Amino acid sequence: MASTNYILHPHGFSTNFYYNRSVVDEPTCGGVNVKLGDRILIILFLTLITALLTKQYWLPSQSDSVAQGSTYANISLDGQLYRKVELSEQPQEIEIQTERGYDLLQISEFGIQVLDSDCPLKICMTYGTISKPGEIIVCLPNRMLIEIISWDNLDNEVDAIVS
Repeated sequence: MASTNYILHPHGFSTNFYYNRSVVDEPTCGGVNVKLGDRILIILFLTLITALLTKQYWLPSQSDSVAQGSTYANISLDGQLYRKVELSEQPQEIEIQTERGYDLLQISEFGIQVLDSDCPLKICMTYGTISKPGEIIVCLPNRMLIEIISWDNLDNEVDAIVS
């Protein structure tokens, strides 16, 4: 016959509805019962995190392979193309002086960045080095736009639209 440990009800009477069950079969982790479903969810979560970290840090992305040696930067001022610069192994600096302000750009094999600017907030300097196609740096007070373009995308650009 199974024995039941009776617990006194909070209102002072004894009942068999409130009894102490001692669970011995289920594994615990720090006093918390870990059931099979919980274990499966934890394993799936850890697998997902591992897969995302592996993809981001250890596997090369397609844009990384395109960005190496086959990209250039379009530098535009006031909406007009100022200069096209290939991202090459020879580091160089470009000084841009307009009536709106001054910008100093550094170009290297790793990308292009704004080293110095006389704009008030210097947000363009916080972008860091950009190197992948589609990345941009914008300096609104000086009306400067730097955009990374792939040589592969050069043929896909529209030259003109005639109506």
